[in-house]
Amino acid sequence: MILTLSNLLEPEDVASVRANLERAQPSDAAGLHARVHEAVLGDPLFLLGVQPRRMSAPAFARYDAGMSMPPRGAAALPEGPQGLRADAGVVLFLSAADTYDGGALLLDTGWGAESIPGGAGNCVVHPASARRGVAPVTRGTLWVACWWVQSLVPDPRHREILYDLGWSARWLEVFGQGETAEALSLWQCHENLLRLWAGP
Repeated sequence: MILTLSNLLEPEDVASVRANLERAQPSDAAGLHARVHEAVLGDPLFLLGVQPRRMSAPAFARYDAGMSMPPRGAAALPEGPQGLRADAGVVLFLSAADTYDGGALLLDTGWGAESIPGGAGNCVVHPASARRGVAPVTRGTLWVACWWVQSLVPDPRHREILYDLGWSARWLEVFGQGETAEALSLWQCHENLLRLWAGP
């Protein structure tokens, strides 16, 4: 499952993060890491789709005109055997779409590469098993933050089922009549499956 989240960071937050990155040595790396982590952890769809247990520190990458990255797979244990297991990857775009050309995120989940355009504050979550790359930037500069997530639920098929159940329950609450019996039943199924599938 590929999940696209829009406007995860407000424009002023994106500009602040990027201004810090554009300095030769960012003055507050821990603060930057916390800012992007807080953005995704505050998004209910991210929580539903990923069921995060732990996250790696974000890596910030800059792609100038002429730069690209061919799609490649991720290490299962990107921080070594004592670190987290990569279940999902996260890419947060930090450059406004009108400030660069090209630079689309390339994701290949086994059926060919899918091209996903960016936009400041937008975020893409993908299975760690997907090969990830960046199309050539032809104008301007693209900044992105990338990191890995270890999920409470290791199996991506199970995470997709949990997401569908949770999203359906939330839809009924928002567009239906609030906490109906149907919505509560879906949440109960969601919680029972999470209890069944969540690892220690």
